[in-house]
Amino acid sequence: MTPDLDLRRLPPSARGVERALEPRRRKYQAEFDRLVSAARDVMSEHGTVDPTIGQVLAVAGLSTNAFYRHFPTKDELLLELVMQAGANTRSFLSHRMAREDTPRDRVIAWIEGMFDLLRTRSSLRANRPFLFAHPRLVARFPNEIAANIDLLVEPLATAIHDLRPGNRQRALDDAHLLYHQVFGILLDRAAMDRLSDAAEVKRVVEYSLRALLTQPCASDLEPDARAPRIGLQERG
Repeated sequence: MTPDLDLRRLPPSARGVERALEPRRRKYQAEFDRLVSAARDVMSEHGTVDPTIGQVLAVAGLSTNAFYRHFPTKDELLLELVMQAGANTRSFLSHRMAREDTPRDRVIAWIEGMFDLLRTRSSLRANRPFLFAHPRLVARFPNEIAANIDLLVEPLATAIHDLRPGNRQRALDDAHLLYHQVFGILLDRAAMDRLSDAAEVKRVVEYSLRALLTQPCASDLEPDARAPRIGLQERG
């Protein structure tokens, strides 16, 4: 939605127009918030990643015209929900990591915080639809989802770089690999309607720390010359 304007920065001729539009702007913002909140409630209550527009409108108490005024398709509404969920998760992880004194403990806090998304029945019910929505939305909105993941991974990459000073890009690459490992486990758990398992979380933490602290071999840093080439080979 459009952020609030500072009327003092506008020329006098434009201030009257903006004042006249302000009630409508506030109305549309309220509609937008009600639609998003209603979709979240429907998804959580029914455990579905695909609520109907009718279900959302019934809970929001709004018309079909109001829905399409804000969202061209239902997928745009789901994207907004996922982006908000991403922001909430980033805030939660940042606060959790900030309590730790060492880079190692910040890495652990990030991993355990991610698994907390499915730690209780209520958190499983709330987050399950967003996990299921990921494959569909990444196909529709690859740039937006990639940017959301980058923001989620950034504090982990910083902790990894502090834990293992050196190549910043390698820390970022490893942070993305760790994200995909954890996300894959969460997706499997959500599909089976199962909570995070403390013993499994411990194993993931131990495995991740071993991987992060193992020095790469020279052969790991260069393409393997023995790897088969794909495609036609030139003949002498």
